[in-house]
Amino acid sequence: MLPRDRMSRDGDRWRIFLRTEKSGQPVFLPVPPDLEAALDAVPAPLRCPESRYFFWNEQGKPKTHKAHVDRSLRTVFQGSAIRSLRNCSAVAPRSKR
Repeated sequence: MLPRDRMSRDGDRWRIFLRTEKSGQPVFLPVPPDLEAALDAVPAPLRCPESRYFFWNEQGKPKTHKAHVDRSLRTVFQGSAIRSLRNCSAVAPRSKR
């Protein structure tokens, strides 16, 4: 789940505050302008217009919601060159010279 209050402005850029799953270390991920615009356009979840999350209506258990998201992302990754978010960099990849 991504709480809306995890996004913050850092100067002229946006970032998302997370903690690593294994050790709980704080991490700030830069948010490209395209992603920030897309998140701004995300409608409130169904049946919960005041939800503090981007993609969860706060109904049901968080563990169940995570399982649904994991299954959906797995399907998306199967149709792309990305096999896992673990293989993705938090910053844009370098262009080949």
